[in-house]
Amino acid sequence: MAILNFPPNPSPGQTYSVGNRTYIWNGQAWILGPIPGNFTLITGTTLTLTSTTNATGLTTGGTLTVLGGASIVGDLYLGGSLIGISTGTGGGVGAITGGTATFVKIFATGGVQAVSTNTGDLIVTGGIGVGGNLWIGGTLFSGGAPVLTTASFNNTIVDGVDIDIVDVGGGILEFNNTSTLQSVTSRGNVSNNPIILTNSSASTGTQSGALVVAGGVGIGGRINAESVKIADSIFDSTVQTVNSTLATLIDEFSFDNYRSAKYLVQVDEGTSSTHRCQITELLTLVSNTGSVIVTEYGSIVTDTDLGNFDAMVTSVGAETFVRLYFLAVDATPKTVKVLRTAMAK
Repeated sequence: MAILNFPPNPSPGQTYSVGNRTYIWNGQAWILGPIPGNFTLITGTTLTLTSTTNATGLTTGGTLTVLGGASIVGDLYLGGSLIGISTGTGGGVGAITGGTATFVKIFATGGVQAVSTNTGDLIVTGGIGVGGNLWIGGTLFSGGAPVLTTASFNNTIVDGVDIDIVDVGGGILEFNNTSTLQSVTSRGNVSNNPIILTNSSASTGTQSGALVVAGGVGIGGRINAESVKIADSIFDSTVQTVNSTLATLIDEFSFDNYRSAKYLVQVDEGTSSTHRCQITELLTLVSNTGSVIVTEYGSIVTDTDLGNFDAMVTSVGAETFVRLYFLAVDATPKTVKVLRTAMAK
């Protein structure tokens, strides 16, 4: 080999070129290195390409260019990037172009539990579009909080007390409140909240009105009412301001329902030291002929009588009323309060 001027004392792996041939020192002898060119078939234990030229396309650049497919039985190690061009028709890695990859299946087997958006076996910086079903073996979180799903109901949603659930179609469940006063009070009939009935139905008997109670009523405090009826009697009260000497209507009741009435009438005039007042008790009785008998059988005054009383029967449409009038002794404003107890015919 001295004729070819091979380097003396070479080290293993050292190369030397003669023309277009390259030799490599294997530690014992100079052997012929790779020969540039195209080959139909290369069979050997190891193929080493020492060029460092990077690939820039499917058929340009790179130390190794394969125009057909490549079968690799063992592992494939890459020191650079894997760039897929979507020209193939097989499965597996279909196309990797820039930031897009298409796979038939992806298995992430690390088993790392996710505790945030930056942990777990699969981390996605942006959103995820899922065209099919999504099965989750753990808990679904959104914004750091667990999301309520059918799994929270043990996969079954059932009606509850006073709640009716109806499947109206289209994946929509309709929840209806079916509670009644009976069902609510069956679960508990004690409340410290005020009960307000906005129904304005008038009561004409024990079976009518906004509130009907079949049994007795226990009341520990005061009752405020416009009028109170007990069996065949009714208690009623009115108040009227009188500032004239003309006969002024201060109360009336239906003669169709009641025969007689007992009145307690209080009259107040002024608020200063010259204040005068009067209280008078009256009885009225109406005959079937329409005449009214009025009897004043008790009266107390602080100074002098502030007025007199009279009654008469008046028809208004189909109804007949007994009306009580006050005739003031002067036009000084007076407040007249009336408490009536009437008894039915």
